[in-house]
Amino acid sequence: MLPVLALAALAASATAQDMPASEAAPASLPPAEELPMQGTRYYAVPPKFEYPVAALQAGIEGRCNIRFTVDAEGVPQDVSPDCDHPAFVAPVLAGMARVRMIISEEVVAGERFILPVSFRIPL
Repeated sequence: MLPVLALAALAASATAQDMPASEAAPASLPPAEELPMQGTRYYAVPPKFEYPVAALQAGIEGRCNIRFTVDAEGVPQDVSPDCDHPAFVAPVLAGMARVRMIISEEVVAGERFILPVSFRIPL
């Protein structure tokens, strides 16, 4: 699968930061663009989402709002993706399973967060 160009913003009420998504892509697929690394202070392991190959081949782009809480160890809990296309739900759930957040004054265990993500086909 191709890494997605994820425009992700962590919001605990009103804070928004862009997050990158970059992993090696299979040689037969185009590489994803990388965004400037911002907001990394929230993550010990930042989110990375794979672009579904079927959606890529069909030319489908989309957006998801991922709602979740974190536990005391910074592991996302109660992950609930609201995606405008069902093809993006599985990659969002898989990507969030790897995320680890840094508990701090800004990231409090038990608080609800929202992470908007855009899936865009790389040029």
